Amino acid sequence: EEKLSYFQEFIQKRNLNIQTEIAEFTIYANRSLVEILVNNLFSNAIRHNYDGGSIRITLAEDNLVFSNTGTQIGLDPVKIFERFYKDNTSDGTGLGLAILKQVCLRQNYELSYYYQREQHHFKIAFKRSENKNQMAKR
Repeated sequence: EEKLSYFQEFIQKRNLNIQTEIAEFTIYANRSLVEILVNNLFSNAIRHNYDGGSIRITLAEDNLVFSNTGTQIGLDPVKIFERFYKDNTSDGTGLGLAILKQVCLRQNYELSYYYQREQHHFKIAFKRSENKNQMAKR
């Protein structure tokens, strides 16, 4: 919700329809790394969308999913997480999704991508019990 407010100007500029379904729960994680994840997901969903498109954010106890319409059909679910990989329409650096992958590895989350019903879906699955034990050791 905090990041939704932060990106509101960009969302309004593109006239994007935002839907959220956010559950309340506690997650044990490095706040800075989680902020990088959410910032990156928001940024990509806005930048690679089209004016008047949509973004749906679902946060549940075991996962976070960003779904968005976009100018491109499905992407290669393996290559998109490689450093410097960009499709022909991207004006980015090709680092954003590679950073997501590294943060997820560090936090012991599972990152996946799929394209369904003309929407791009990025899913981060939390491994809560392992994550809690990892944070307790620090």
